[in-house]
Amino acid sequence: MEENISLKKVFKENELSEIDLENISFENPIYNDNSCFIPINSDYYIQLEKVSFNSFINCNNNIFLPLKINNNLDNLQNFFLQLDNYLVNCVSENFSTWFKKYITIENLLDFYIPTDISINEIDMINSEDTIIYEKNKIYFPILQVPYDIIENDIDILILNIENQPIEQFQELKNISNSTILIKLHGINIEKKKFHAVWELIQMKILSK
Repeated sequence: MEENISLKKVFKENELSEIDLENISFENPIYNDNSCFIPINSDYYIQLEKVSFNSFINCNNNIFLPLKINNNLDNLQNFFLQLDNYLVNCVSENFSTWFKKYITIENLLDFYIPTDISINEIDMINSEDTIIYEKNKIYFPILQVPYDIIENDIDILILNIENQPIEQFQELKNISNSTILIKLHGINIEKKKFHAVWELIQMKILSK
């Protein structure tokens, strides 16, 4: 189901300093066997322009999209740094309530995976269940994509340059220019690592 974007605020890359992080609220944790997901409520979206990507990736029946951002890198990196620091502090404040145990802020910082990732070497080899990082490129959030496993289809709107819907997301490969809307979906916490989860909301393909 598509979200009602008109009811929420969309921030462009040069408007990120206007986002009030204090408006972020946390829902009750969802506990799994080896991890915990903390859903986040926020009333804003971020619009990213000049986004390129190789393809959508299916990993354990979840769809992800690794991005390369080619625009306003300083603004984005500064915003994500501030947001990451805020999320780490929030997890520190709520950790004993969520997990009935104490952890130091130093350990949390060691376990946190930053939202923006600077890749200086190839970290992973491409296969069916891994994501490839290319040398000397800067990647921002690996986006989670709403996915209907029964229909084998993603549950978002993708448009081409003529504003016509694109139905087969699997055919989108080696895209050099797109505009996307993303939102902060939650925090995923595992035994010795945790990170923000960003979700793709809409996409417009501008060129191959």
